[in-house]
Amino acid sequence: AASSMLERGDASAAHAMLDAAPAVHRGWEWQALTRMASQSAWRLAFEAADQVYGVDWSMDGRVVVVAASRVVSAIDVVARRELWRVEVPSIRPAWRVCVLANGDAIVRLLEEEILRFDRTGRLAARAPNDAATDLATDAARGRAFLTDRGGVLEIDPTSLATRARTVIDPPADATLHALAMSGDAATAVVGCEDGEIIAFGMSDGRRRWTVRMPGDVRSVEISADGTRVVAAGPRSLVLLDFASGEEVWTLDAPQSNYRDAAFSPDGREIVASAWSESVDRIDAATGARIDAITGAYSQVWQSAVSPDGNWIASGTFGARVEFFPSSSSSRPLATALDGTPVTSVAARDGRVVAATASGSLFAITRGERLAASRIAGDLHANAVDILADGTVAVGHDRGVRWMSADGRA
Repeated sequence: AASSMLERGDASAAHAMLDAAPAVHRGWEWQALTRMASQSAWRLAFEAADQVYGVDWSMDGRVVVVAASRVVSAIDVVARRELWRVEVPSIRPAWRVCVLANGDAIVRLLEEEILRFDRTGRLAARAPNDAATDLATDAARGRAFLTDRGGVLEIDPTSLATRARTVIDPPADATLHALAMSGDAATAVVGCEDGEIIAFGMSDGRRRWTVRMPGDVRSVEISADGTRVVAAGPRSLVLLDFASGEEVWTLDAPQSNYRDAAFSPDGREIVASAWSESVDRIDAATGARIDAITGAYSQVWQSAVSPDGNWIASGTFGARVEFFPSSSSSRPLATALDGTPVTSVAARDGRVVAATASGSLFAITRGERLAASRIAGDLHANAVDILADGTVAVGHDRGVRWMSADGRA
């Protein structure tokens, strides 16, 4: 039953069933299904009411700061512990967060104000703002920007006072929901409630290009190399050329109901946060879905990839931050051997040896994929085992042969 739930994409139901299984049923199949149901390496949980709406990594990749409704929290991802947790001074939820180059965090409270917390968690500045819906920085994270009614504000990253206001020309027809800045902050890209995606110059507000996608635009992001823009909406993801606004590809996925999309640092993948309880890995070149990462067991609001590209931090409706290896897959790794049934498998300390019905013996290694190499020999192998010292015992038609760790008899 759990297997069929996973095939339908219902990891939450599969997890609940597997979690309820008695100890007597927790054999190899239970272990395999459990790994398929969750790729989360670790998590931090909040009170049930504190949905995690926003996540951002520090530039050195050591800290993740989260906007979790009633609280803002900083997490040491190396030590896997919380550094601080502070209640927001408002009934409005903490919605979005950006971590600056100095480690301070700017937090947007929905429909009310902007806050700045220093790296110790001290509330260092606050400024009223009832219009902003999203935050962004330049590539160096020394300048901070907010969406505004009809345009974008640049704010002082220390005092939060307005430095400059740029109005889109011609004006946008709908509320701005999402914001991304080019690396030099010369160009802003905004996503609107009516589906418009607009790129405009910060010096004059003039539109560079305008594209429309179905539904409201929930997030926009510019790739690190400044060549592409990804936009997420309830029905699709769209990849655009940054210079021209021309569509590169569209991924139609109404069942996913995407809330957010972010590029990996190398630009090869897009990580999309889905209301259907997964974090989807998308090939940035083609728009093909590489895999769906499971384990959130809740709708995913926003995800961010670590600066080294190795980790994904995801904020969930279930009041948790989940940390996934960026290469995670909900599908089991597999590799072909010689086309005959596998009769015996042994594993120890990361080494795997398998025997097949044809009598062949294989060593299997694991990277991003599994790879199998045939171990030469004149035996018809029936069974294998690996001892604590790495010696491989091979049962064959005439007895047992002992092989060293490097495959020599």
